[in-house]
Amino acid sequence: LLHPKHWLTWVLVFLVGLFTCLPVRWRRAMLGPIGRKSVFGSKGRLRAIKANINICFPNLSPEEKQVILLRHAEHAGFALGEIAWTWYRSLARIQRRTYIEGIEHLHAAQASQRPIILLLPHMLYLDYAVMCATHEIPCAGIFNTFKNPVLDWLVGRKRGAAAMHSAT
Repeated sequence: LLHPKHWLTWVLVFLVGLFTCLPVRWRRAMLGPIGRKSVFGSKGRLRAIKANINICFPNLSPEEKQVILLRHAEHAGFALGEIAWTWYRSLARIQRRTYIEGIEHLHAAQASQRPIILLLPHMLYLDYAVMCATHEIPCAGIFNTFKNPVLDWLVGRKRGAAAMHSAT
């Protein structure tokens, strides 16, 4: 991981770590435009999002659909920053910032002593959701690895810590 070919990644990892120290409002203001550029810069992604909006909201006007598209794009940028935030923060800090609505249903299912499988959509906050759930019930997520070994190590250590936390 210390090979010179990974040095740029390490610099970016350091800069992202500094970025996560900024107040949430600042991060949101900076990442919203990045999210818009990433969505509108990819014709395939833009086409998929528009198709999903058309399927889910057929009765909305084109203007209302455009508002949803813009809000989604901004939120996508911000979500990347929030995911990075979880890489640099303790599980306890993540837990203090999180509220899980309907957790009583998970506790009731757990009390039944039957195995529970949570199916989550592949979404921006998947890592965050699994980390938060580990504070309430023993669980683990199944994830793909990253092609970049430095990022795989960084994210993997947090995922591993969450799994270890749920085992205790």
